Amino acid sequence: MKKGVAGWAFLRIVLIILVLTAGGCKNPLHELVLEDVAPKFPSIVLKLGLNIIANAEGVCNFGEVEVGSAKEMEIIIENPGDADLTLTGDPLVSIEGNDAADFQVLKTPNANIAAGTNSTFTLSFNPSSEGEKSATATIKNNADAGAFSFSLSGTATAVPLPEIQVKMGSTSISAGGTYSAGSTAVTIPKDVAFVIENTGTANLNLTGSPKVSITGTDASMFTVLSQPASPVVPSGYESFTVRFNPVSTGEKSVTIGIDNNDPDESSFSFTLTGTATAAPEPEIQVKQGSYRIPEDIASYDFGDVSADGDGGTTSTVVTFTIENTGSADLTIGGVTLSSGDTDHFDLTDNTVSPISPGGSTTFTVRFDPLTTGSKSATVSIANNDSDENPYTYNISGTGITTAVPSNFQASQGTSTNYVVLSWDVVPEASLYYIYRNTVQAQPDTEHMTAADSPVNDTSCDPGVLYYYWIRAYGVNGYSDFSTAVSGYRKLEAPALPSASDGTSSDYITLTWNATTGATSYELYRSENDIAPTDSSTPTIVDISSPPYNDTSASPAVYYYYWVRARASSSDSTSDWSSSNDQGYRQLSAPVIYNYGSNSNAQAYLWWYEVEGATAYNIYRKQNSEADFSWLGYVNTTNYLDPVGEQADNWYYIIAIKGDPINPTFSSATSNTVYVYTDFGG
Repeated sequence: MKKGVAGWAFLRIVLIILVLTAGGCKNPLHELVLEDVAPKFPSIVLKLGLNIIANAEGVCNFGEVEVGSAKEMEIIIENPGDADLTLTGDPLVSIEGNDAADFQVLKTPNANIAAGTNSTFTLSFNPSSEGEKSATATIKNNADAGAFSFSLSGTATAVPLPEIQVKMGSTSISAGGTYSAGSTAVTIPKDVAFVIENTGTANLNLTGSPKVSITGTDASMFTVLSQPASPVVPSGYESFTVRFNPVSTGEKSVTIGIDNNDPDESSFSFTLTGTATAAPEPEIQVKQGSYRIPEDIASYDFGDVSADGDGGTTSTVVTFTIENTGSADLTIGGVTLSSGDTDHFDLTDNTVSPISPGGSTTFTVRFDPLTTGSKSATVSIANNDSDENPYTYNISGTGITTAVPSNFQASQGTSTNYVVLSWDVVPEASLYYIYRNTVQAQPDTEHMTAADSPVNDTSCDPGVLYYYWIRAYGVNGYSDFSTAVSGYRKLEAPALPSASDGTSSDYITLTWNATTGATSYELYRSENDIAPTDSSTPTIVDISSPPYNDTSASPAVYYYYWVRARASSSDSTSDWSSSNDQGYRQLSAPVIYNYGSNSNAQAYLWWYEVEGATAYNIYRKQNSEADFSWLGYVNTTNYLDPVGEQADNWYYIIAIKGDPINPTFSSATSNTVYVYTDFGG
């Protein structure tokens, strides 16, 4: 049989030796087996990842790799046989073919690979030129075929390179060329935009510092306003701006440099030129209407204006125009008033700056004199005209006025309905403006107007002190304000007060209707029905509001009451109420605090003195169901019953004698006491 064929046959030889013993007995059978074992062989399998590479037919494709770059592959050699796999080549992995130089073995496998194990080696594709590349890799070994080979392939692509392209607008700029930024006047900047394009296949790195440089004699007149970003990606662009700002006239030029990584234009530069012309000049001109100031008129006169200083219709407002007759922008730094009666003029600076050549702007001046007489001031205009800064001219006017109303008066509580305002009429006045406030500070707006004197202010609140000012208006405008006068509307007198009739032994309760505007009330109390006058002194003051309990009234006395209202703002009072009411405070009931009987079977009583009482009635009864009987009266606060009877029960009460309000004892009697009389008790 052939070696290496599966299903190797085994030859089995069995020798049976029968040894017969001398007695003719048979020995145990012995079997000898001779087994021919099968031969062992190595095997080789190559894998790229999980993919098996076929011998002589397999291909390892590296794909696209840039020239000068490298790509690696790791190949696995497995030995699935049952004997060691020996790699016999020198080198162990050889590469042959036209493009063999573009493929390298970076790592070699183990020369001996035991059965059931593996080893790896690494191949690299590192092309030196563009195009399709191929070679054959061979591994000699001790397996069946004796050599294992497979193909190598790859595509070498060109190395990406940047390519710089600079443009000014749509114009492409060549390295070393000359280009013009145009012309501009001295001190007037002109900006020129440039674009750096990358038409290559790799990033264009701008390597200079700064990225765009400016050199040359006139470099101080050119500035890179915005540096470009780096890198510039393939097919992308970045921009930068150069400002040409000449300080002198003539032709100017600089070199623009852009260092970069373009292999053949790494120092890209070009010449930029510009023409500087003479700087334009502004020229200021001021007009009022069609008149030039001061060429046509030396100054401006507002004429006669009412000296009321209120900014109203009697003041005069004039508009002035600032023109720029020059060839450059005219810058206005502000319009102000100076030197003179500036507080009589009001300037509104609404100018717009700068003013372009041939343009104009305006401002206004109001003449609103505060006092009479001639007034003047100077208008000053700050600007950039080289020989007229500041531009000044004079303004003037005369203040006239209407006479202030004299003898201005306000009534002091003469009416409960209004305040009467009166003054001496001003002949030239057609209307009077009256101002009102609750504090001595003149308000901004009038309270009322009147055509003549007097006039009643009916809208004022009762009891409130008001301050008034007046000014006249006529053909000469407004007069000055008068000095302040004060006045108030009188409080209404409260209605008839109501006084309680003995409802309390502690006080008399007074009630009345509250008065509008009152901050407190005053009471006048009398034992006779004679009404108080305005000069009468109140009995009770500073009562905040009704009702009020008069605790100072004496008991058992009839009193007459009048009430009036008071206002704190004007420190004024109303009239006393037109009628009165009578009331009284009830006497307190006596209180017996000691009682009993003596050895003569006489009852004795002691009680507290009652305010307002002059005598006390004594009452007695013998049982609780009987009526009390009067025993008499005493002027003291104790009593000894002269009639004693042995072993009797007695009840006693005390009442006030001579109470003019309640003469009977029933309404103000003492507590009832019980006394038991007994001789020797």
